[in-house]
Amino acid sequence: MIRHIWILSYGTNNLWSSWIKAYHLKDSNLWEAKTPCTCSWNWRKLLHIRPLVRPLIQHYIGNGSRTSLWFDNWHPDGPLLSKWSPRVVYDSGLPIHATVSSIVHGDS
Repeated sequence: MIRHIWILSYGTNNLWSSWIKAYHLKDSNLWEAKTPCTCSWNWRKLLHIRPLVRPLIQHYIGNGSRTSLWFDNWHPDGPLLSKWSPRVVYDSGLPIHATVSSIVHGDS
């Protein structure tokens, strides 16, 4: 199950992950997806263990184009949205699906 979470978040696109992203996530982030009332036990279990897995996943930012600004665990304090309210996202002027590359320019 942990490997499935990693594949959905950071792995390569394959048929399974493309289907999950199109059918279950529908342009939302894995970390913000709500558990639907009717779903398979696999999907329910995967969504249930996200809080246990999230602290274990560290990010190598690189150019920041694959790291979510608000949802991924790239900052020393953890995911930014878990530390700050959605109002901070709104006030920043950055979209909810912004990447770290949107705030990094060169080496700063």
